[in-house]
Amino acid sequence: MPIPLQIVFQGGGAKLCALMAVCSVLEEHERDNRIVVNRVAGSSAGAIAAVMFASSRSTEEYKDRLKKIAPRYLADLKGGFFGFKRVIWEGEPFFGSFSLTDFFRDLFCHDNTSPKLLNELRIETQVYATNIYSLAAQPAAPSDPIPTALSHSCRIPYAFAGFNSDNHLVDGGLALNLPVDHMRDNASELGHVLGISFLSKFPERSKFASLLAYTGQLFNAAVQSNVNRSRALLGEANVFAIATSIDTFDFDEALDEGLGDKFDLVRHQFASWFEAWLRHHHPAPQPPNAYVYPVLNNSPFPGPVVEELREHYRSDKFTYALSMTSYDAAILRENGSFTGKYLSRFRNRYRVMRKTHILSFDFQTGKTEATFSDFKLRVMAIDAQAQPLKFATHVQELQATDNLRSFRLYLLFESALTPSTAHQPFTVDCAYEVDDPFPNLSTGSEILSFTRADGDADEITVVAAFPRELLRKNPKNTDISTLTQDALKSANFVMDTEMVSSEAMEPGDYISEMGLTSGTDKYIFAVRRAKNIKQGQTMGLMIE
Repeated sequence: MPIPLQIVFQGGGAKLCALMAVCSVLEEHERDNRIVVNRVAGSSAGAIAAVMFASSRSTEEYKDRLKKIAPRYLADLKGGFFGFKRVIWEGEPFFGSFSLTDFFRDLFCHDNTSPKLLNELRIETQVYATNIYSLAAQPAAPSDPIPTALSHSCRIPYAFAGFNSDNHLVDGGLALNLPVDHMRDNASELGHVLGISFLSKFPERSKFASLLAYTGQLFNAAVQSNVNRSRALLGEANVFAIATSIDTFDFDEALDEGLGDKFDLVRHQFASWFEAWLRHHHPAPQPPNAYVYPVLNNSPFPGPVVEELREHYRSDKFTYALSMTSYDAAILRENGSFTGKYLSRFRNRYRVMRKTHILSFDFQTGKTEATFSDFKLRVMAIDAQAQPLKFATHVQELQATDNLRSFRLYLLFESALTPSTAHQPFTVDCAYEVDDPFPNLSTGSEILSFTRADGDADEITVVAAFPRELLRKNPKNTDISTLTQDALKSANFVMDTEMVSSEAMEPGDYISEMGLTSGTDKYIFAVRRAKNIKQGQTMGLMIE
């Protein structure tokens, strides 16, 4: 069953681009039927993000829409300090020629298929403004037009509202910039409340060189006070705080890097945080007896059949991987000494792109005389509702290399997997115990790699926990795509595929999945992740 949630977004002007990155991750989890968001709320830019998410359009569509229409409005957001003093003295908004209502109508209601009122959105959406007379946060009425509700929520005093105005509603962030209070009502029915916030920045005193800068900081102080209160109500563990260099009025940068590289960075940071949150608060259900324990087949496929199947799957894209993670954890005794064995595991989440009855996976063990049953190989395939898929297995040993034994595991599904098969994505989880696959660790370097064989992937992560006793004090963990051919050769690594770059990750979110047998201080962790991997590309790390 999908996990019910409520999401509340903090305001931040041009930082909307970062909130949109969070929305894109939430959309993906909704499509995968892992979560259902029942209510959203926000003030100012947070209200814009809430409406975006609650509409039926994707974040990618809104990115394109913003890039198209925003440049027409940015010319009205220019001015200098002396102009600022003049217009505010006269009681007019500094950006008086900028129509918030027109902008939001152009963004959200530009065609006949778009919702026009808040209560026409797909989920309940609370948009907050500040009532300047009551000094309280005031939610828009469900029947309010979306452009009107958002224009009230985003009316930053002096910038978009002057004292001559007869409109008593101004920017919602002044009273409640992270409006969580009513979100906790009916939480038992609507779901846990998660806050999307921003890390605070504290300027140097020298920056108060003008009335504008000083006034801005006064507003920040008031806003941050109510944000801190809201975060305390939710609990810090339920708040994702975004670190961004984009300031409230950095609209040019927001449209450029904010919807480019910085968007991707926030997206991956939130995805990692959210996966950890889901694992902690809502562990994935596991059906009983889901594992299948394959045996080595005593009638292996002939070599030409193995090669034919291999080429068949490399010639087309049968699956699209949302995530692929491989784990290798040294099995240690209680005192931290190495047993000479590793627990290896991979956990992959797929969507099917082309009809198939077969999925195959390669795995390796150390050059050992152990019997196949000693590896304790186990595998399961489940759908998005944690129900097992029906399959048979076929395992056969491939030609050995100098230091490793290689095996190929086939999952043979009774019913074909197709793009329309219900309850995707599917998860394949496989684990086994092997003699040391990194025999040169104590004397040289070892490489841990992963090649995407039968389709593209959003991301691939390799995670390793090496025995500390076998490594020097400060071992190096290097992206293999940066290595020279000589360095690769010295590690006995031969690869004829394209290598892609990866980023180093902290091990914290992965430790609980590794099955460690001793304290974390007895291990050296190495984690690298690559994103947007194409079929046939390889990523990985070298440890030395």
